[in-house]
Amino acid sequence: MSKSLILSVSDGRHMPMSVLYTDFFEKHGMKYDIIRINRYEDREKNLVTKTKSGKIYEYNGLVPMGTKFYKKLRLFLRFRKYAIKIINREKYNYIVVWNENTAAVFSDFLSLKYKNRYCVNIRDFYRDLLYEKYLVNLANKNSDFIMEPTPGLVKGFPGKTFLCYNRDTRLLKQYTPHEFHGADSPIRITHLGFYSKTEIEAKQIADALGNDGRYELYFYGQGFEDKFLSYIQQKGYKNIFVGGAFPYEETVTYFNNTDIINAYYNEENHVELAFGIKNSYTPLLYIPGLTSTKTQWARESKEYGGLAYLINESNINTLADDLYKWYMSLDYKSFVEWCEKFNAKVFESQRKIENRLLKALDA
Repeated sequence: MSKSLILSVSDGRHMPMSVLYTDFFEKHGMKYDIIRINRYEDREKNLVTKTKSGKIYEYNGLVPMGTKFYKKLRLFLRFRKYAIKIINREKYNYIVVWNENTAAVFSDFLSLKYKNRYCVNIRDFYRDLLYEKYLVNLANKNSDFIMEPTPGLVKGFPGKTFLCYNRDTRLLKQYTPHEFHGADSPIRITHLGFYSKTEIEAKQIADALGNDGRYELYFYGQGFEDKFLSYIQQKGYKNIFVGGAFPYEETVTYFNNTDIINAYYNEENHVELAFGIKNSYTPLLYIPGLTSTKTQWARESKEYGGLAYLINESNINTLADDLYKWYMSLDYKSFVEWCEKFNAKVFESQRKIENRLLKALDA
């Protein structure tokens, strides 16, 4: 029986949205393997785990926070050799390439050996470097089709680019929706992600809402337990709580105790087209969000009634009062209806991708 592959240079905890493909393969009784990197757990050797649908190959490659780019590149090249050996042995009939970094690392191999027999799921912006753009575009050019998380992120491939919104169905099965609460307890605002990518924004939010009894702020992710904790202690903020990297399974616990999802990036981060995983949890879980005024999510939010509070450089100084008024004015029933309208669009985009995969696999 033919078998497909999900290929990624990421660690499994950074691939929750890959459930789109694992659910698809299992729904249609298809065998598949996953080849990825274990970037956090200190193991003596590579790990191979059997599943009901195939195997998960995890290459042992720790990547400490702050690792230089050239060291990451060396890891990726070692992983490439490991993965290609497995691919040549298993002779997969189709490959799902997870993220732009994987596309760049395997671009020549995929173009030569799997032309039109793989799809590329672009998850984020790729850096404005000539060689990286060239490699990703090479992979895109020779792919069966391409997926992008926000409209307009992938340029130059009309007719073969599909919109692929984030939708974490595993978390959805465990989550319990809760209505908005009143003024009797603090509004809980949660941020999940890397501190290194949001250092400026985290400090801006902390300074705007720190020691305001109307709020409790939670920051979880690699780096927050170190440098950001020191910043909070130095400032003397008593309503801000931090934690480091966490397993995916804990995500639902954090959101079950959240009133607002913090997905704010300031304008210096060049996120005009941004629609990240944190943004996607707002309509999925019916939890209001925070975001920048110039992001794609800001435009989507306004189109669907106001799913997020929009922050810019000029209004962050009045955030404490303005955000409180906004949250307290929300009507839960109306908010859920807005979310459902957006979710219908997400379902439609995923239906198109599933149909495209069925066509590719002749299922």
